[in-house]
Amino acid sequence: MFRSVGPGMHAVSADVKGFEKVTSARFKVDINENATTNLTVKVEGEAQAIQTEDAETGQVVNGKFIDDLPLINHNIIALTSLSPGVTGMDDQRDATCTGTNFVSNGSRGSIADILTDGASVTNS
Repeated sequence: MFRSVGPGMHAVSADVKGFEKVTSARFKVDINENATTNLTVKVEGEAQAIQTEDAETGQVVNGKFIDDLPLINHNIIALTSLSPGVTGMDDQRDATCTGTNFVSNGSRGSIADILTDGASVTNS
């Protein structure tokens, strides 16, 4: 509500960074009138394709990517914590656990594998 708008013809506009400016049609405001107008904002986007063939997840990174990250000693295992859906797992309590100490998107512990140049480095 704008209380200090004088009588006459007016238009309302909205402008936000990243969006196109929208302006209402001109409308008349009389003395002591509660005039209303509408702004229509059209938002468009494209649907993202989802991989639905299997439940595998993975991410490929190159050496430069690893070197540019602020990781202590550029530990490859530490990269897992940067991936979406990955949570830590305390495998110190299970003597039979010899794999990774993280789970990915609800998977069971110790089934993830990390490959370097095609060879497994998970149990190094």
